[in-house]
Amino acid sequence: PNPFIGVNAWGPNLNIARDPRWGRASEVPSECPFLAGKVGAAMVRGIQGDGEYVLTLAALKHVTAYSLESWRDDTEGPRNGTAHSRFGFDANISRHDLAEVYLEQFRIAIAEGVPLGMMCSYAAINGTASCESGALLTTWARSSQGFEGNVVTDGGALQMSSEPADLAESAAAALNAGVDLNCG
Repeated sequence: PNPFIGVNAWGPNLNIARDPRWGRASEVPSECPFLAGKVGAAMVRGIQGDGEYVLTLAALKHVTAYSLESWRDDTEGPRNGTAHSRFGFDANISRHDLAEVYLEQFRIAIAEGVPLGMMCSYAAINGTASCESGALLTTWARSSQGFEGNVVTDGGALQMSSEPADLAESAAAALNAGVDLNCG
């Protein structure tokens, strides 16, 4: 049977809660990538079922570096007064932290839960919007991790990218990167 026909569930949310000011910590399993991955895999199996037929399509979200809702830097430093938001936020992450903190829970959930969906986030990672990142969606998720499901954008995520500013170009970049569906 075609696993892409039926009901989609956009979850589990496997982002890492490292700061209680995020405001969405109650939605995620843990601040530990290993524990979040194990819980996520179990949730995927529960959502999709263990039988011959898929009950509901589970979509891991939000891949990745999505743990910022809104924040204003009111310190006395050089960025005092700078406002940050999840919309178009560019997370500068080392390769080490990307692998161990921001992708590990998704790796575990893909390997052990075999989800049929994944949602890319609003965030950019090192200058590339996650929904336009072929390195993330095609190379890492599909080629390296064996993810075979569909990739959906977060609601309106194609409009959040700063480069390119044109929505048609953003949609083309997302399709080329491995996005299958636009939630927008």
